[in-house]
Formats: sequence, C-alpha cells, structure tokens
Amino acid sequence: MYSKITIFILFLCLGTNPIDAQISPWGTGTTTNQLLGDLDDTTVVFASQSGWGNYGFYPNPNALLANYTYDIYVPTSYNGLKPFGLITFINSGNNGGLISSWIPVLEEKNLILIAGDNIGNPINVDIRMGVAMAAVYRMKELLNIDSTRIYTSGNSGGARMASVLAYTYPEWFFGSVPNCGSSYLRQVDQDYETYSPNSNYEYTIPFSTADLNYVKSFDRRYGIMTSFDDFREGDIMNIYHNGMMEDGIKGKFLELAGPHCTTSTEHFRDAINFIEHPHITKIADDFDAMAIVGNGFKLAAANLQNSKLNLMHSSNTLARAYSRDLFQWNDAKGSILTTTVACDSASYNQNSVFHIGMYGLDQADTFCDTIGSTVLNGRSSILTTIVYDGLQPTLYLILENPTLGISSDTIFQATFSDWTAANTLDIKYHLWDKEMRVEFSNHFSTPTISSTSAKLLDDDRSVRVRWNELTANATYWGTNDWKNGTLLTYAAERINSALASSELSIDYLNLVFADTTSVLELPIEQVVLQQNGNNLSVPTGLGAYQWFLDGNALPSDTSNTLNAVQSGNYHLSIYTGSNCEVLSDTQTVVLSAISDIENSPISIYPNPNKGEFNIVLGEEGASVELLTTMGQSILSRELISGTNIIRTNRLAAGLYFLKIRRANASKTETHKVIIQQ
Repeated sequence: MYSKITIFILFLCLGTNPIDAQISPWGTGTTTNQLLGDLDDTTVVFASQSGWGNYGFYPNPNALLANYTYDIYVPTSYNGLKPFGLITFINSGNNGGLISSWIPVLEEKNLILIAGDNIGNPINVDIRMGVAMAAVYRMKELLNIDSTRIYTSGNSGGARMASVLAYTYPEWFFGSVPNCGSSYLRQVDQDYETYSPNSNYEYTIPFSTADLNYVKSFDRRYGIMTSFDDFREGDIMNIYHNGMMEDGIKGKFLELAGPHCTTSTEHFRDAINFIEHPHITKIADDFDAMAIVGNGFKLAAANLQNSKLNLMHSSNTLARAYSRDLFQWNDAKGSILTTTVACDSASYNQNSVFHIGMYGLDQADTFCDTIGSTVLNGRSSILTTIVYDGLQPTLYLILENPTLGISSDTIFQATFSDWTAANTLDIKYHLWDKEMRVEFSNHFSTPTISSTSAKLLDDDRSVRVRWNELTANATYWGTNDWKNGTLLTYAAERINSALASSELSIDYLNLVFADTTSVLELPIEQVVLQQNGNNLSVPTGLGAYQWFLDGNALPSDTSNTLNAVQSGNYHLSIYTGSNCEVLSDTQTVVLSAISDIENSPISIYPNPNKGEFNIVLGEEGASVELLTTMGQSILSRELISGTNIIRTNRLAAGLYFLKIRRANASKTETHKVIIQQ
C-alpha cells in the first residue's frame, strides 16, 4: 500500500510530466546539429497528388534522417500537452540557419522551427526538399504537432525550395513564409527588373496547369518576405503580381528596408499572421442582383445594371453607395479588400472624381450621414480619392485621426503614368494594425509624400503607410478608433458642375476579415414583413417605401404593400429621413400557378444556408448537380415537382454552383449557392 507521501510525490511527477504528453527529447529553446533518428513508421511515403510527390522525386526519408542533422527551436511554453505548429526551414547556406529575430514570434505563436543542416544551394533540390519533408514526418512522431499548422520557410535559394515544397505537398503544408526568394507553379511575365533578366528564376519544377489547379483547390496562403535592396525583389514581385494575383492564390507581399535576406521580428510576424488569417468572407458582391455574401449596398444616385454598380453623378448630385455590412481591420491579422473602378471610355471627359471611403462607426448615426466624398471631421476616416481631370488621373490618400487631432491629412499624392480610359483599375487593400498597403494595377509617376511613413513600392504601383511612423506616439490610432467596425462607401462627383461627366462603375468587391467573434451590425432597425400568399405588407406611415426583388429595386412599387407577380426573394427599404434607411427582413415568395415550364421560376432558399436548403419546382421535375468553384461535381440527383431538400452539412463553407436542367427544358440554369457552416 502506498503511503500518503508516496502518493503525493507520484501526483507531483504526473503533474510535471503527464503520461500522455509528448515531451521534447531535447527540452525547449535552441538545439543544434541534432539527429532525429529513424522513423517509427518505416512504411511512410511522401504521398501527394500534386503531380510530383507520387513519382519518387524525393529520396527515402529514413535514408535522409540517418545522414542529416537539424537545428531546432522549441518554444519555452511547450510541454507536450498542447499541439504546436511546425515550420520546416531550408537555408541557402549549409548551416541550419535559425534566425534570432524570429524567436519572439515562434514563442508567441506556439511554433516549433526545424532547419536541416548541410542542405544549402549547392545540394540537389530533391535532397534539400526531402530533408525538410523528412523532418516533418519525424517531428510528428516525436512531438505534439498541430497538423493544420505545418508550414515551410527558407532563405534565398532555400526560400525557393520552401515554396516548391509547399506547392508539391498542399495536403501537408497549410502555407509558406519564404524570405528573400520564392518560386512559382508556372512561368510568369517578367515585368519587373531581375538580377538576371528573363532567367525565370521563379520557376523551378515544371508543374502542369492541372498541378496549379490542384494546389489552388486547397486555398493555401503564402506570406512572401523581401526587402527594398534585395537583388531578387523584382523576381519576387513577378511571382506575386503576375502569378499569385492573376491566378487567385492568396499571397501577401511584405517588404522592409535593407539588402538581400534582411528580416525582422515584425516582418516575420506579419507573414505568419497572414498565412494564419482565416479569410472569413464578409462581403462578396459581383453586383449581379443579390450580393453573393453580405447584404449589398444602400444606393443614392446609383444603380445595379449589367452586373456593375454604376454611380450616376450629375451637376448637383453626389452619387453614393453605402455597404450594409461593417467590417473589422484594426488588429494583427487585419482585412483584405479587393475592388475595381472603371470609366465609360466612350464618354470620358476628364470631369469626375471617385472616392472609396472607410469610416469608423464611432457614432451610430454615421450611416445616416451624407458621406463618401470627404473624411469626417472628428471621426476616424480613410479616404482614397482618384481625380479624373486629365489623360492620367491622380490619386490622393487622405486620413482623419480624431485621437491626434489630425484633420484631412493628405499623406500621399501621385499621378498614374500608364492609365488609359479603357482601363479597369484594380485596387487591393491590405489593412492591419501596423500598416495599410494599397496595390494598384497601374503605375505612378513621382509622388508627393507628406510623411516618411508613406512609401511607393513595387516599381511604383503600391503605396504603403505605416501607422506608427505617422506620429511620435507609440500608436497612431487610439483604442476607441474603429472599435465599432468600419463602414465602406463608394462615391462619385463632378469636378465642374457645368460640364458633363463620365459614368463610373464598380465591377466587383470582395472583403475578408479575421474577427470570428464580433457581430457587427449597422444601427438600422428592421421591419418584419407580413406575408399572406403572394401579398406582402408592412404598416403605413413609416416613411418612403421601396420594394426589392432579388436585390433589384422595383421602381413602381413604393407603397407599404406589394402583390408579388414573380417568385423570388423580396425585401423592403424605408427611408425615415433624408438619408436614413430602415430595412425589412427578406421573404421568399413561390407562385403557385406556373404554366410555362421553360420560363417558370425556381426558388432556392435559404441562400446562404447552414447545411440545408430547399429547391422548389413547379409542375415539372429536374436534374441537379452541385459543383465547386473549380468545377468539381460533388452532388447530383433528380428532383421532383414541389419542394426538394438538399443537405450540405458535410461540405466546407464557401461558394458553390448549382446546375439545374428541368424536364423538357432546352437549357441548363446555373445558380450560386453559399454554404455557411
């Protein structure tokens, strides 16, 4: 029988070194030149469907583990109970290459880093990547590794290998953070200067188009780090702008001052924050009737037509569009917003101004203000203004900071050097608590910069603003700035009210952010629709009414009642003042009398859905197929007339396409379906 003292000592031992914990055999901190030993599972193979992993490209992992040592960093908080992330690192030199400035980030992010020795640039690429991959297999056996947080990284030529390894095994690697070097899945245009022009430095393994599409299907992230005086910066810009941006791969281009392979704690932290960004879609709108994700826009002197948001600014009218969805950006992971603006080239007459406004919802009535063309006095604001007053328009970035008493501060001004009236200008914002980076599809001439915090990058096509460099204070924005969410607006106006102006249009908007806990709501009361068959109504006397069908205004329907003559999704907008809006809920109306099979409406609801939706048909049946955005068919079945229930609770959240071919119909219809699990 154990004594009480023995039991107490046993309890202490178990508390210090739990039986089920995977304790590090080397302790915590830095370990160098360490052999990992043979794999416990000697049958392991480097399985991948990318097109290279299954062709014996990499050597046997046990053969590599027997001959290569590693440098390892294990965070001091690691005790084997909680799974930690893992970064496998490939250096350009033969030392493992632990970077001291990265250690604080490894600690705070619970990331283990392992770097193979003697796998520098002179070593064959299959060995270099094989040693890094073998480490992943063995570390998963030795330590408690989070399989959803395994990444690659490297320096210079090793960064190229790290990129290729991540592309080869998207099943294993959830992202990559290469420093001062990168590779890509195809050859890209050489728009930017390179150390060896037209060297195709970024193309290492001849991946096929099928390989590229396969990697894209995993939706991985790549935080690419470089510096202003890096002789490979041009190659890396080619990869980012002409590869990732064109192909829709999630990447972030991160620069700092210094020569080749300069890096810092913040540099690395920003890269990790990006690849671990959840990319929650807050707004996705192609302005084709209803928004894909989100609640669309409140419009004033604007409309939706031909799958565009059109701003019709006249002699005395400011055309505006207010997003009905707030978003958060002032945190470590931030938000990413991509959008466009285009002029009607046939009528371009150099007399328009376009604004993208972001306003902190510091006061609830901000949504009801006439805003969009200027920053708001005394309220946190960011305004991007493009003045179309010549053959080459001019960009202005303007800030308002109530905390510091800064009013309408134009921190950056530059004229585009290669824009034409026929161009659609693509704009991408990376906004986070350290900086704002705005990337454009066209280039600038010499800028006027009022603060050293602003810098023109990427061969004069991107503007970066570092918040803490705008002021002598530790932080630029106050703790209350932006805390209630950010309101996004589009606006357009004439320069000279006596002259005609060109129509300005927006083709798409996509915004993702990282906040999974906050529910941001605009200060708009909601009115509940009353439905009786095909009749919808709300009480009288509330204000000016406007009915909408599938997101489109019904111009002649402006009373408190509506008799629906078409199946679809209906809601009501009520203006209670000059610019203040009340929205109703949305009701789906399915008409019972359907005579024309070819043109009879189909009702799909709820959409978005959370694992189940209904397809309502008229008197005819139909066949249905559900596809991913990559065209992969994941569900097909036959439908009957009436209501059909489609369950999608096993599918990942996202956008899907529903193809429906009705009996006796001559064509296939395609509908968008949003799943929000």
